[in-house]
Amino acid sequence: MAWVDLSSNFGYGTQLTSTQMQNLRDNLQAAFDQDSGAPTFSAAIDQTALKTDTEEETADAYIGSAYNFAFSSVGEYGFYPKVKFEADTKSIDVQIYSVDADAGPTSYTTNIGIKWADRAGGDTTRNVYAQIRYVTASGEIFWLFILKEKETGKYIRMHASPDHPCICCHDPEAVHHPFFKNYDPEKHDMFVIPMNKSQRKEVEDLREWKNELPGLTFLECVKKYFDIDENPKNAKWPTIPVTIGVDRNRRVMKAKIPKRDYIKQAALVRKND
Repeated sequence: MAWVDLSSNFGYGTQLTSTQMQNLRDNLQAAFDQDSGAPTFSAAIDQTALKTDTEEETADAYIGSAYNFAFSSVGEYGFYPKVKFEADTKSIDVQIYSVDADAGPTSYTTNIGIKWADRAGGDTTRNVYAQIRYVTASGEIFWLFILKEKETGKYIRMHASPDHPCICCHDPEAVHHPFFKNYDPEKHDMFVIPMNKSQRKEVEDLREWKNELPGLTFLECVKKYFDIDENPKNAKWPTIPVTIGVDRNRRVMKAKIPKRDYIKQAALVRKND
């Protein structure tokens, strides 16, 4: 039984004809039978497809400023988060949710609040890192988000994850980036580097080749061995559907991630050793 496209027959207040009703019944059967042209439904996630991966974020922390790291991918399957600081970083306050005056969440979330309050004072910054491992069956594209300060030209925040941040709410139209309330289009430029498996492997292999494991994290390796090409030639935004969630029957939900106008696509370029 062939699938018939009925999308033009449905509208607000539309009454279906008897033929259209029969086509609708036939389509339901065609979908169950997976006939030609019918949409495919992802199978429930099998235990053998599960693996662990890491979501990581870093920021240049100014003295007295609060930083909220939001981890969207972990869902209910995350391990305990870990934090790491640049050497000689004293008086760091870390909380499970936030260090500012915002009200707490009304639903479960995975956030880490960090505040550097160096009692010695001084006008400087320190690199702070937070990461969390989680159980996943996805990871079609590895997403590297970068926040650049327009005034100074510095890359002040980076976020790396094998899942797009919209996975937390299953809607790519609702969540575009992972930087919570920290992104200000008047002050910042946002770059995204969508990495396929071989591009990610280049960074991971470099960590092993340089014997940086387990010392350097993924983002530390990016900052140490790569430059950011803000205007890469022949840059192509990924068009494959990526995992945005799992339904109640453990079936994978996928969608294409649209490129926002304010997002600039970038690329990693290896530094000269």
